[in-house]
Amino acid sequence: MLHSTVLKIVLAIVLFFLILFISLAHGIRIDRLDLPGLKISEFYIKLDKKLIVEIDKVIIGSGKKKHGEGGAVEEMDRIGGALRFIPALFEKVQINRAVIGGEQIATLFYDDLFYVETDRLQLATRLDFDEKRKVLYANVRFLHVEGPDLTLRGEFAYDTRRHIWNGEGSYRGLNLDGNFSVWHKGRTIGFEVNANPTDSIKPLIDYIDPIPPIKVWIYPNIPAKRYILHYLKGTVTLKKGGGIDFDPYKVEASASAYDAKVHFHPKVPPVKVARIDVTLKNDTLAFHLHKPVYERKRLDGSFVRIRNLIPRRGQCQIDIHIVANAPFDRSVRKVLQAFNIPLPFVQTAGTAKSRSDITLRIADGSLVKYRGDYRIKKGTLLFLDEIPVPVENLHVTAEDQTITIAQGGVVLPPYLEANLKGKIDFKKHRGEFRPTIRRLSYGPVKAPLLSIKNESLHVVMDFEKLVRFSIPSLKTDLAFLPRNGIRLEMEDLARLKPYLKGPLKGIESGSLILTRTPGLVKTDAQLVYRNNILFRQGKPWERFSLQASLTPDKRTLTLGDRLRIEQQKETTTVTYHDLDIQLFRLKKMLTSIFAQDESKKRTKKAKTRFIHIYGKKSRLLGQRAYLPCDSLEGKITLAKHFSALFESRSGNGTIHAIVVGDGIKIVGRKLPDRVVHGIPALKDLYGGYYNFDAVGKIDDFNGTVTIYDALWAKSAVYNNLIATLNAIPSLLTMQNPGFNKDGFKIKKGFIRYRYKAPLFDFEKIAIEGASANIYGKGHINFDTHGIDMKMRIQFMESISKTMHNVPVAGYILFGKDGTISVGLSVSGTLEKPKVKTSAAKDIVTAPINILKRTITFPFHLFD
Repeated sequence: MLHSTVLKIVLAIVLFFLILFISLAHGIRIDRLDLPGLKISEFYIKLDKKLIVEIDKVIIGSGKKKHGEGGAVEEMDRIGGALRFIPALFEKVQINRAVIGGEQIATLFYDDLFYVETDRLQLATRLDFDEKRKVLYANVRFLHVEGPDLTLRGEFAYDTRRHIWNGEGSYRGLNLDGNFSVWHKGRTIGFEVNANPTDSIKPLIDYIDPIPPIKVWIYPNIPAKRYILHYLKGTVTLKKGGGIDFDPYKVEASASAYDAKVHFHPKVPPVKVARIDVTLKNDTLAFHLHKPVYERKRLDGSFVRIRNLIPRRGQCQIDIHIVANAPFDRSVRKVLQAFNIPLPFVQTAGTAKSRSDITLRIADGSLVKYRGDYRIKKGTLLFLDEIPVPVENLHVTAEDQTITIAQGGVVLPPYLEANLKGKIDFKKHRGEFRPTIRRLSYGPVKAPLLSIKNESLHVVMDFEKLVRFSIPSLKTDLAFLPRNGIRLEMEDLARLKPYLKGPLKGIESGSLILTRTPGLVKTDAQLVYRNNILFRQGKPWERFSLQASLTPDKRTLTLGDRLRIEQQKETTTVTYHDLDIQLFRLKKMLTSIFAQDESKKRTKKAKTRFIHIYGKKSRLLGQRAYLPCDSLEGKITLAKHFSALFESRSGNGTIHAIVVGDGIKIVGRKLPDRVVHGIPALKDLYGGYYNFDAVGKIDDFNGTVTIYDALWAKSAVYNNLIATLNAIPSLLTMQNPGFNKDGFKIKKGFIRYRYKAPLFDFEKIAIEGASANIYGKGHINFDTHGIDMKMRIQFMESISKTMHNVPVAGYILFGKDGTISVGLSVSGTLEKPKVKTSAAKDIVTAPINILKRTITFPFHLFD
């Protein structure tokens, strides 16, 4: 050690100089001097006022230390005690080359200045001794150490009586410059160092060379543009017998770094920090961050701390405390994922307050502990990168492998309001939730399809292979497939029945599997569904399979093997067969759906939708009538107003229909009887063919019916009519009236009507038969099945025409028009009609009328 070497030199020189003191007045030169452990070449000494010593070369052996020899403290005291005599006794001491333990040293003391030079250092200091205070002062003018390229200047004082020393000064080196102070008392040496601003601390860190994990966290993990060392202070204990005891736990330091970057992990972008305050105390290195910004997010309150720097005091660990008042988006989650910390959500909207505490082993970077606290007042989470969840007042805590939803509200206006609690265990790959649904409504606000209120459900999540949610009480499973796919399985749709509304309320039971993959949604279901739109054989069609597929360009829905719907852009095509459709209920449903769809797009221009319909062997059902169709083609336009065009064929007949809003116009030609059977007022007509037209509104229209070669029969009204006519004396009915048990043959008929629900009003009836004509008017009430008709039947048209050709007899027997007629009234109900006739009155008045026409006959001749 340097101080031990100097001590030996001083002692040797002092001893030697005292022996030869008397002979020094004129100077003594010795070419070679060998002493135990000491060899001197070209030695010169002279005594003037003080001693002058010049040595060209001195070799000092290390020797062996004797038992009981003093330690470092004693050596320092001896050095200080010896140096005190040099200014008093020597004028000049020069040693050109001293070889000590293989190291060469050059020494010069002259004019109260002491110079020392070795391969590693150069020293120039002034020595002064205060005889009164017994204090040796050393004014170090220059001290340069080659290894760290360190230069030092300062003043030191050694109290020879109390054996203590201290000093202070300035230094420059390792890209640093600053001040230092040092003191000694007993076996303790204390020091304190500071540094002025510098642009790099890499030379200092490389020179100190701490263990690699700590080194990288000081540099390069936290590079900065400017550094300041406020202080570095500590103590060193000098051991007895030599050596020192340095306790890093007692070292304290404070520094600042400006315009810095903190690299938490190689896979994570750095945090930009305006200033970092670094403190070392109690074996802990702490980094306090001022105005930290990560990916444009403020992380105020965040810090980094390295604990247990000394291995013997415990395993060295690093604590990372991250505070963010910003959305917890993918960039923030990336920090946690870099340390293999799972968090199943990211925030896509709103603000949040998050706090994450991460503890790592400094040796290998492995995770020791993780805790997180995340609070969102209002925002949207993307759960498992798949499920968007709007939340309010959400509080999520995380510890190691467990995520706990302490509280939270899930709100999706105007559909969902729920409170949510639950846990996710990443070790077991399982989660359990207990949402309380305050309100769940799906569909139009005023007419929802699904409604749940104040219901608590148990939801289980499994994500060992696939992410899967299940609701045991509803027998429902939702699995998330690779590549952003989902699979929904509902084993028993009857479980949902209490919550279904509107069109879905018709679902009685069944099962459903829905699969969604990128670009395709497929549904496969078996349904028992009560409906009032589709019918088969007079009964609602309630049991069928359902297959549906949805792509960006096309939507397809198939019900059993009877109905298929395809939609491309604004055009929908419907094909069906052997089904009856309730037309006006369908119109109401389509209009409602279109209105709801457009209400969601109020800011955009409404689009026109088209529905093309192709049907076979079907019937269009009205409220009280139906239209059978061998084939049907139609086009429905959904715009501001509903409109439809239909053309149906039945046999050789056709019907063209136009519906605009509530207005209708229908024209039918050459229709078979099975078509008019769909109109209750005409269901007793058979055979022949018919023309039909209607104009007006859906529930208020008028029109005409023309009948050709038909038969009126098989009804209660007709049967009662026959019974009534059979009771009329043959004088009036004469013979061959055309009415019999098979029916009344119609050669041609004409009906003008008006329908205004629930009345079907016969404004005019004119029917031409083989031997009788029927005229009448009246109405039928479809609600009560009531009937009120007035009819007049003209009989024996063939006989009356023959007799009418006899000028006198024809007028006298049949009157001016040559006919005999009977008035009828029909009342009651269609099932139990009451038919009355005025035939009895005609029998009584017939002779009088004949007499009257006989008397007036001469006047008739002049008419």
